Amino acid sequence: MMLERSRHIARIDKTELAEMPASWSPRERGQFLRVLLCFRGIDPRALFRVEYYPHRCCWLLLQEQRAEDRPAPPFLQGDEAFYLQTMTEFRRAARSAFAAAAARSLHFASHGCAYQLPPKPQEATTFDLAKQLGGKPAADSAVHFTAEGGWQSRPSEN
Repeated sequence: MMLERSRHIARIDKTELAEMPASWSPRERGQFLRVLLCFRGIDPRALFRVEYYPHRCCWLLLQEQRAEDRPAPPFLQGDEAFYLQTMTEFRRAARSAFAAAAARSLHFASHGCAYQLPPKPQEATTFDLAKQLGGKPAADSAVHFTAEGGWQSRPSEN
């Protein structure tokens, strides 16, 4: 007996996901996402693979099923969990696609990848701040800084 495979491919544009109103709850968004996938031929109850194409701003969903896999649907999760899991997968696919595109870009190749984070910020005293600004610290300055980073116009009474 030959194993029959069916392949379903669907394109989901970024603008289609942006059409969901912000006032919708995650459950309503999950229902919308399920209906959208069903209309595109993807069974939301079965596994599918997600790829993102950054130059087209779209996701491509691929689902392969063998003939014996179709009758028994797996565990059906709630709409909210489905939305959160699917959007997490969409974001992961988009991040990896953007990283791959950045690695192949001419800008990235010409400037290299030796980027280092700036040094960790350190607390500066008023003397250091005055030294960096080029003046001498005034002992009886009219402005005093508080421990929270704010300033006062008269000396602190603490």
